[in-house]
Amino acid sequence: MLGQKTSSRKLFTNSVYNTASWFVIVLVGIVFTPYIVRKLTVEGYGVYALLTGLIGYYGLLDLGLGEGITKFVSECKAKGDVTGVVKSINAALQVQMFFGVIGSTVLIIFAEWILGWLKVSPGFSSPAKIGLYLIAVGFLFTMLSGTYVSALKGLQSYDMVSKINMGMNIALNVLIVAYLAFGGGLVEVVALSVLYAAVSFYLSFRILVKLFPAYRFSFDFDRQYFTRLFHFSGFLFLSRISTVFNTYIVRFVIAFYLGPAMVTFYFIPSRVSQIFGGLLSSVFNVVFPFASELGANNEIDKLRKIFTHGSRWFAAIAVPLFLMTAVFSKTILHLWMGQEFAEKGWVVLMVLSFGAIIGSISTVPNLVTMGLGYSKVISVFSLFTVLCYVILVPLLTKFFGIVGAAWAIFFAQIPGLFLIIYEARVIMGLNVFEYFRESLGFHLVPCIGAIVFVSLTAKNPMLYGNAWIFGCVAVMVIYFGAMALSGWLPVGEVLRRVKGKT
Repeated sequence: MLGQKTSSRKLFTNSVYNTASWFVIVLVGIVFTPYIVRKLTVEGYGVYALLTGLIGYYGLLDLGLGEGITKFVSECKAKGDVTGVVKSINAALQVQMFFGVIGSTVLIIFAEWILGWLKVSPGFSSPAKIGLYLIAVGFLFTMLSGTYVSALKGLQSYDMVSKINMGMNIALNVLIVAYLAFGGGLVEVVALSVLYAAVSFYLSFRILVKLFPAYRFSFDFDRQYFTRLFHFSGFLFLSRISTVFNTYIVRFVIAFYLGPAMVTFYFIPSRVSQIFGGLLSSVFNVVFPFASELGANNEIDKLRKIFTHGSRWFAAIAVPLFLMTAVFSKTILHLWMGQEFAEKGWVVLMVLSFGAIIGSISTVPNLVTMGLGYSKVISVFSLFTVLCYVILVPLLTKFFGIVGAAWAIFFAQIPGLFLIIYEARVIMGLNVFEYFRESLGFHLVPCIGAIVFVSLTAKNPMLYGNAWIFGCVAVMVIYFGAMALSGWLPVGEVLRRVKGKT
């Protein structure tokens, strides 16, 4: 495994496994979420989303070490450096242990204050408190498993990571539904989520040892390797804050101003946009460790090709998916959660989907930039995104409710466009206008058309009809067909390369 270059076929296989994992997880969520919401009630599900969201705060204490592990394990793999792999993993894991214990302790000590700040009603106060204590345990396991999962990604073992995610997610949702069916409540659901974190940690550790027998955990702290990791990962901290704000902190701001029940009406629509974001990430995340390999071998031409062509393919999937989600937001929520829910949440879904288009454009450039080690560049631009979140999320949520929160997320994506310009021009040495034309030119007219359509039909009750979902599918087929027939996407060339051995 060490010293071998990653082939195009291996990249394709990793993407397939990631996508299959995404598809299964999404399907499970679509099937079970309405039932879980009904059994827990709208407020109960909001409390559950808030509690499990606390686990997501490990992204702050992680200090960006997850990406650092993926990068340096990938580089050590390319160089055949066994010692480097082992010491990099252990250096990160020891730091994760330290901050994981701190995070768990803070959650336990300040449990009462946290629940009061989230305005949990008296009816859910007792189960929410027990759930918070359980989440404190899950917080630690999540931090530890994150290190091993990142190491597996650095070894290009996305297939094993995907299998863990698929199996564990199916088991978790089936057990949650079973417990709720037999009278279980919020505490049981949270306990199962914590068990999920603990088992995921164990499985990721066992698989790493199996795939990389030379690995042994040690408490001997290697300052040199930690410094090397932190020099790269520390700059990603601001980027992590941005991600945590987008995914988790916004929930707590909504709870503070509007109460836990309104969290549900924001969280469910946001999950729809995150579903497609998860699809895209599952397909393209393999670019990060691959770019690290290419950078280690100084293959600049290949890096530029991945930067440009990867962006083109990413946009070809992202833009149609998010446009259709925005245009048919009423129909999607009505079909999934019912008309009453759709009336309260469709604008949130529409705004988040348009914002996701802006945010998704930077995905491939950022993956390549991180792979090359320019984490400081990403951190500088992330500072502006974080400032947008800090100012806009509380302000717009207070005055405009969950729709205001969605618009805050939308506006916070804009600084990312300036980051792309810098990456294309300075880091990759590309003509910025040509890069945008080659990666996004096809989608300009459809985006304008979607905005006009939404503006004209915003108050049309007919969009609640389930028959509109067939219109959504038809438009998607036409969209992708037009890209293929026009040659915008060289599908035949890609298939030929995949069948080859490079």
